[in-house]
Amino acid sequence: RRPGSCPSSTGSRRPAPKGSDQKRSAGPQYGRGSHSVREASPIRVAIVDDDPSYGRAVARLLRASRMETRTFTSAEEYLASGEEGSVDCLLLDVQLGGMSGFDLRCQLVSAGSRTAVVFISGLSEESTAAKAAEAGCAFVRKSDPGEIVLDAIRQAVVEAQAEWSVRGVATLFMLPEFQWR
Repeated sequence: RRPGSCPSSTGSRRPAPKGSDQKRSAGPQYGRGSHSVREASPIRVAIVDDDPSYGRAVARLLRASRMETRTFTSAEEYLASGEEGSVDCLLLDVQLGGMSGFDLRCQLVSAGSRTAVVFISGLSEESTAAKAAEAGCAFVRKSDPGEIVLDAIRQAVVEAQAEWSVRGVATLFMLPEFQWR
């Protein structure tokens, strides 16, 4: 082995043939362009939608994008599952049979939830999108292309993590040992 190199799981790698411009890969690379970045742990998404076919379809899309998914057909089923603390994002249908998506989000926030929420709907009412925005959540239509759904989830997770990081630092500095005397 060369100094500074890491052992591979299959033993040492043979160099590329002499005169070859072929480079050996050290393993799977993720990312775009010339930058290669090892992918962090996958985003865990709970999909709450009373249309099972849509839930399955969007779950396949998310899994193909290296996200972990669980599907639920009602807000009540989600609450009963105990999944709340173990997901990064909730893809939440606005209109569910029983408790609505907005009602579920309100209940979760009241309980101190840190989970990012992206609302989805088959309807394209501007008032629904405005209500989601007022709640600080993204909104996508079920008819939107998959890339829009994926981007909304990724952005919501990043924003939720940033918000809670800032809150954590602010809380830390509110402790008596960190206050100026």
